[in-house]
Amino acid sequence: MKMRTHSNLFLAAATCFGIWACGNSDSSTTTTDPPGIPTGYDTLCTKEGMTCQTGDSPLNLVGTYTGTGTTVETTNSIWAVGSTQTFTAKVTSQNAGTGAGTFELGGYHLDIPQANIRGNSTQFTIYGTQSVQDNDPDSGVPTNCSVEARVVVTGTQTTTGTTMTVTGKATLEFTSNIHGSGCTQDQINNYPGTGAIFSFTATRT
Repeated sequence: MKMRTHSNLFLAAATCFGIWACGNSDSSTTTTDPPGIPTGYDTLCTKEGMTCQTGDSPLNLVGTYTGTGTTVETTNSIWAVGSTQTFTAKVTSQNAGTGAGTFELGGYHLDIPQANIRGNSTQFTIYGTQSVQDNDPDSGVPTNCSVEARVVVTGTQTTTGTTMTVTGKATLEFTSNIHGSGCTQDQINNYPGTGAIFSFTATRT
């Protein structure tokens, strides 16, 4: 696959951190699930370095963040361990466990109207399912193919003076929801259950 594959699919994981973009892809599911790890995310929370939060009193992270994400582990050849991408995220509004904002990575820009977050005064976790599709053959996702990934992002906030930094990890795993005339049989057969773990650091400016 082309080099931009990493950017486009890392976007699915990093977007969840940046602006709480990940919600359940099923439109019938609300963003106010009861406390606890949502169904289907338990195994992602057991990955190395993941400490999933379930509290209903998340910290307020409104602001602009710049940071980097690095692939630390992978079971899919589309990522290279040690590869790093920079991103900018803006949390424009937050009301308890819901928020909105924008996210930019590798030339991609997303506007996110609503998503959710759980946690406490210093730690947070976002759970969600994200689809990536594109009809541009240079986008990294095959033409006329849609791939879906389940994502968990967990992090910790620290404050020094007026500088707030968030650090943590994001785990992404493909689901079996891979479809479209452009998808290869290898993707359909072998992507489900594979994914990657990313570490990230971002500073609010």
